Amino acid sequence: MTLSEPAAKCKEIVTMNLNRTNPLAFSGEFGYTVVYSGTKCYEMERRSTGVLWLICKVEQMFLGHFTHKIDDKGRFSIPAKFREELGTGGFLTQGFDGNLRLLSAADFQKLEDFVNSMNQADKKTRNLRRFLFANASRVEFDRNGRISVVKFLQDFAEIVNNGTAVIVGVGAEIEIWSPDNWDKKQAELQDPEQFGDLNITL
Repeated sequence: MTLSEPAAKCKEIVTMNLNRTNPLAFSGEFGYTVVYSGTKCYEMERRSTGVLWLICKVEQMFLGHFTHKIDDKGRFSIPAKFREELGTGGFLTQGFDGNLRLLSAADFQKLEDFVNSMNQADKKTRNLRRFLFANASRVEFDRNGRISVVKFLQDFAEIVNNGTAVIVGVGAEIEIWSPDNWDKKQAELQDPEQFGDLNITL
């Protein structure tokens, strides 16, 4: 959402306080009130008092891995703290390592926009579009926090009814793995030398 000039000024005030770890409410210039809890600010509404509220959201981050049982209808639960970030659901598509990727609606839209910006005359681009979008599915959480995975995505990821799935947080998105494939990937990840040429500075 485009910010008005005064609201943008309030956003500048917020960005000077990014080292704060706790939510903060304070008054900025122009008599605007800023509510801060992260790095993204959106102009939401002008209250009856004439105060314009900017709501700042913490960037979503998914961490950890969890093993959940799949029922006989192909349903399994997503961890509650992941659901809080996703809202009512998200989009499932194929991953690049025999896994599935679960993205929020906003991130899935960003992915589509990015792929659409690529050279469509390139065969690799067209195949990437097919890989991602012809094999994608919208999922919504039921009242028990479960999603239902369509058969072709189950087959791709080698997850089966009455089995288990491993739900993995990898920062900005969620991956879903079969237990066997996740164990293999975990074993592969134990060799830190593979990251040596990435020039990682922590």
